[in-house]
Amino acid sequence: MKKTGFVILLLSLYVGIFALTGLYNLSFGEKYKVTNTQLKKQGLQSPNGSPVKALTKQSNVSVVYYPKSGNSSELQLSRIVLYYENSSPLLDSWLGYYVFPQTEKSDKIMLEKVTNLHGDDYFRDKDAFYWTLDENHYVTMGYVSDSYFIYYVTGKHQRP
Repeated sequence: MKKTGFVILLLSLYVGIFALTGLYNLSFGEKYKVTNTQLKKQGLQSPNGSPVKALTKQSNVSVVYYPKSGNSSELQLSRIVLYYENSSPLLDSWLGYYVFPQTEKSDKIMLEKVTNLHGDDYFRDKDAFYWTLDENHYVTMGYVSDSYFIYYVTGKHQRP
């Protein structure tokens, strides 16, 4: 019986950790060097260079990554913005923009993209979909102007 309880505890911890990992295998609280390496391996680049010195001097720092030219897919990522707050080199939130027309088909593709990672337990209003990852981490997906956005945020549900 104790063994079963221990296995269930380990599985719940594993699932909890997995749920806090989002698109591009980014996770809340990851160090800048880890996120930078992961995104470069996935064909993204930041023209701004390293903000590591700025992370220790400023309260809010964002780093923008773009797909390298020639990378394309059905879901064309326009850019991903990483946010580091409170003078910390740890990832606080991130925001991906996908530029393509809003259609019923593209709505379905984007919804599947997020539900494959975080499940079907979401709230929907007329403008966006909302997932609660834990008591302090959330995902919002919606459409603004010409872009879909997927926003991983610490704190509360927000629109970019």
